Amino acid sequence: MVRQAALRTKGSGGLSGVDANGYRRMLACKSFKQSSTRLCEAIGRMTKTLCTQYIDPTTIEALIASRLIPLDKGEVAVRPIGVGEVKRRISAKCVMSFAKKDVEEASRSLQLCAGQKSGTQQAVRKERVQEWEERAERIRESAPPRI
Repeated sequence: MVRQAALRTKGSGGLSGVDANGYRRMLACKSFKQSSTRLCEAIGRMTKTLCTQYIDPTTIEALIASRLIPLDKGEVAVRPIGVGEVKRRISAKCVMSFAKKDVEEASRSLQLCAGQKSGTQQAVRKERVQEWEERAERIRESAPPRI
């Protein structure tokens, strides 16, 4: 399953610098023989451990860290883009291959567009914008009137 998830993963690498093509080569290339199989098994065990046991977040900082890339939006505005580790994205694909139906079912009532690409991210962004607007309104209401 890890090998299939690696084949479906695309994109640049995180802090380690190994991109999806590098992991695809390490996990699916027959020239690595047993090393490739052992690496697949190790990533599978890591994923299972992350899903079933409590792991102190400080011990997996390297796995959950992202490489930040500034995206120029013009007029002195910059949007930070976070690129996560490929190993983490492969693990997430493995987990979602089992949990996709459960996640879609659990989030259906929240209207998160589960099953659609980036639907959850859009929902979270919408909630954040709404929260910011509510905060701004409260600040405006509590501010003294301008004379």
